[in-house]
Amino acid sequence: MQEAFNSHPRTVGDFLSGNERSRIVVPEFQRGYSWTRDHVDTFWSDIKAFQTQSRRKDGPLKYFLGPVVTLAVDKSTTLLLDGQQRLATATILLASIREAARAIRARNPTFQDAEDFRRDLQRDLIEKESVGGFALAMGEIDLPYFRDTIQSDPPKPATVKTRTHQNISEARKILDSAVAAHIDGLSPSAALSELRELRQLIRSDLVMACIPVVDERDAFKIFETLNNRGLRLSPSDLLFNYLMSNSTPAHRLLIRESWTAMVEEMGTRDVLAFLRHLWVCRVGDIKNEDLYSSIQRHIEAGGFNCVGFAEDCQIESEVYGDLLDADPEKLEDAATFVGTLVNSLGCKAALPLLLAVYNNFPGSLESVAKWTLIHFVKFRVFMRQENAKLESLLFGLAHRVYTHCSENDFKAGHLAIIKKALKDASPDDAAIKGVFPSVELTAETSRYVVRKIADYMQSKTGEVAAPVKKTNIEHIFPKRPSEEGWRNADVMRPLLWNIGNLTLLGTRLNRTVENGSYEKKRHCFASTSELRMANAVAEQYKEWNPDSVKARAASLADDANAIWNFDNPSRV
Repeated sequence: MQEAFNSHPRTVGDFLSGNERSRIVVPEFQRGYSWTRDHVDTFWSDIKAFQTQSRRKDGPLKYFLGPVVTLAVDKSTTLLLDGQQRLATATILLASIREAARAIRARNPTFQDAEDFRRDLQRDLIEKESVGGFALAMGEIDLPYFRDTIQSDPPKPATVKTRTHQNISEARKILDSAVAAHIDGLSPSAALSELRELRQLIRSDLVMACIPVVDERDAFKIFETLNNRGLRLSPSDLLFNYLMSNSTPAHRLLIRESWTAMVEEMGTRDVLAFLRHLWVCRVGDIKNEDLYSSIQRHIEAGGFNCVGFAEDCQIESEVYGDLLDADPEKLEDAATFVGTLVNSLGCKAALPLLLAVYNNFPGSLESVAKWTLIHFVKFRVFMRQENAKLESLLFGLAHRVYTHCSENDFKAGHLAIIKKALKDASPDDAAIKGVFPSVELTAETSRYVVRKIADYMQSKTGEVAAPVKKTNIEHIFPKRPSEEGWRNADVMRPLLWNIGNLTLLGTRLNRTVENGSYEKKRHCFASTSELRMANAVAEQYKEWNPDSVKARAASLADDANAIWNFDNPSRV
């Protein structure tokens, strides 16, 4: 595996020119060309900026395009496991340069240099004599369309049949226009000189870190940790390729349809996270095994079949999207609690459990979301326990719900089982009280936690709505303290995000006292604010120092235990 992470620099020319004897081949079943206008515009803008900078005496010599992952099949074929979008776009740009040269020759029939340039570019960087075809072979979806409209000289008309074909066509139009604008108004010789410089830049100055692997499992391990520029779909591409390559021709159409629908449903969401969470429901936590290997092992052992897994991915992606969006039309009363847990507090580890419950016991989603929210706040926000422990618990529950949902005994008592597991794993009230003087929040957690405590202080029974809609989090000791108002700023700064230093205040009032002294804030809290949380600070603390912060934090612990309470979750 270690060898798989050894990389070396390679230019676009290294991949596409005759110096590389093997053809670069996108795996047959990999998803097609996915770059849209924003990606292509950025690609061109980066090249233009690099060209300008490289002309300076002290300018950069190379431009880094990002990593690519390759797998050598034999002397004539190298699979491109990651990097399709960049090499395909570079090829499209080369085709645009080729057509710009053709247009120069058409306007100037005697200008043979333009014709020679077009011929040489096609021969050296788009075609590959050693393999008797083109340097880059796209995947099954795009190969004929890309060959005809981009690589053929001259291009051939072809019918757009898929979204990826439309992406290729759009990229070609963008780059044709960009190259034409780049040489607009120049004489034939000057225009050709610019095209020569662009060709050389693409061939020799665009560098990628090539990571060769010996099998697809190693590639997947890299994809799980690599944050590539552009669309992060390589892990799902690799899984898709595995499903297709291990299926009969009759099943491949079904797999492709399901997988494409899943990817489109996910849109810009993290496809790899979804696949992992779906798989966790099926087999439990897989911390000691990468996702690709786990799926492969279970399919080969007969536990799952390729078609069934692809269909599950399509169906479950819709449910997963509802959870991520916290869609009130779909989730009804559970939407608020799911949205708070997953989006506001960022507890993505809850998604497998929510997914399993929503699929099998949809009427229980609200209760489970509330209990999970209580556990997360007590376990992670207040006690700062390890995320790995949180994942183990939630993933284990997700798997239990999925595997036992059809058993009558479990169905009858599933809520009690989930509640007990979450409650038993949570710190008790005494532990919360012990840690509260030192609880620190973040900007995200404070917006939820402080508002909930303010709600509770405003109306213990919830009969009166707390006026928290037009409020902001107020740091009593401020982020930017004035010198005259805060002589103790040095000892107070470490307590800036301590829960005792945070309150709510009306938006308008917040602006008037934002960085002022405690005396000014106390007067505002006491005489102007209608929030009981702010009133209480003014009533109980004549000065604001570290002891005041910790004492106030300790005083909030009982309220916190009353709010995040498994036996009365109505306040979360």
